[in-house]
Amino acid sequence: MTVPVVLVDRLGYASYRDLAGQPFLPADRFEVRLVTGLDRLAEASGPELTAVVAVPRSDQRAFLDAARWLQRTGDRPAARVAAITERYLLPVAELREELGLPGMTVAQTLRFRDKLAMKQHLADSGVRLPDFAGYHPITARRLLARHGKLVAKPRLGAGAAGVHVLRTEADLVRFERELAGQLDDFDVEQHIGGRVFHIDSVVDRGRVIAATAADSIDATNSYLSQPYCRGIAVPDGPLLDELLAFNAKVIAAHPDYWGVTHHEVFVAPDGLCFCEIAARAGGGGVLAGFRSRTGLNLDQVALGAHLLDRVPQHIEVAAMGLDIAI
Repeated sequence: MTVPVVLVDRLGYASYRDLAGQPFLPADRFEVRLVTGLDRLAEASGPELTAVVAVPRSDQRAFLDAARWLQRTGDRPAARVAAITERYLLPVAELREELGLPGMTVAQTLRFRDKLAMKQHLADSGVRLPDFAGYHPITARRLLARHGKLVAKPRLGAGAAGVHVLRTEADLVRFERELAGQLDDFDVEQHIGGRVFHIDSVVDRGRVIAATAADSIDATNSYLSQPYCRGIAVPDGPLLDELLAFNAKVIAAHPDYWGVTHHEVFVAPDGLCFCEIAARAGGGGVLAGFRSRTGLNLDQVALGAHLLDRVPQHIEVAAMGLDIAI
């Protein structure tokens, strides 16, 4: 018997197919009820689709209302509700709890979405973290006096949007004036010098099944000003060993999670330091790069984790390559 599932999609349904054009959710196993953007409606085709609702991509409430309706439509309720894009991970977790469905809980999801919660969760893990706190004017000034340069980030932000670098008292005053009434939505932390590297992994209950690491040669918000975001795979050697060991330590602190992770790490002159971690595939060339070295699509792995509670257990990682998306 097929399993009825609801997929909340912002990518366009064409993204849920492999290189041969086969759907991630074949019709002999799944009955897919899809919520997608109006601008992506033409991509919604395939025998596995039994219902499709298209709404404006900017209307999150409409996405969730449609998912709620699709879950209970038809001759039986959907057994799962899934989303693999960062913007919908937390809203869909909230919807699961509302509907009493299995999958990642709100508490689990916050450790990968809320930048304050994710660092608080790691505080006793032995992982090096920047000095951080929830934004408060008094706390921010203490951190600035201690470190001389701070970074304020939206706690639920994505794609490095809305990040502020704060160097002076005047910066703090301006930030607090412009964001008055929203300060609780920000994390503030010590600025860590050095390059940002990313490690992309398939994980199973705190254990890394396979991982690749790359040097982010473009800034994480480069997509805002240029049509590409590039990374260069880290070659075998001490740095790769350090990055993979650091990543394994962070993943070990999440023994109740299985799926994929995109983990960003500062490589500073005085060693590695945690930046942030997401329960999704990375952007830019990450999907293509990981697939070229393992044969696996990370979005497909993530979807399987959400719908089937499992990930592949034996993954070979080929020699390094170049990750580029244009």
